[in-house]
Amino acid sequence: MFRPKGSSYPWDAVRCAIKFYEKLGFMTQPVCHQATLARHSPPAELRKKLVQCPVVDDDGRQEGRGSERIFVVTLAKTYECPFVDNSNYREQAWSGHDLWPWLQKAGLALK
Repeated sequence: MFRPKGSSYPWDAVRCAIKFYEKLGFMTQPVCHQATLARHSPPAELRKKLVQCPVVDDDGRQEGRGSERIFVVTLAKTYECPFVDNSNYREQAWSGHDLWPWLQKAGLALK
């Protein structure tokens, strides 16, 4: 999503996504970076629904995998639950990761 420099975080979009998936019967758990939550304080009604991604020094961002994506996929694998993300998990960036075999089989069916 494009935001002009200096604009606030699009919490309204997060709120809309939560509402959409909850209407479909899903329990939502939006994942956010600690830095995002610190820089852009979410509205109180959203804060209780957000899951803070653990801080990871070598988070894989340079390889095309960020810590939040790894965290989301790990949660989906652990709890065998559907997940929503805009990443393409078929990309080479994931081929060397421990989650690659799961992503190629059960994981893609849950995305």
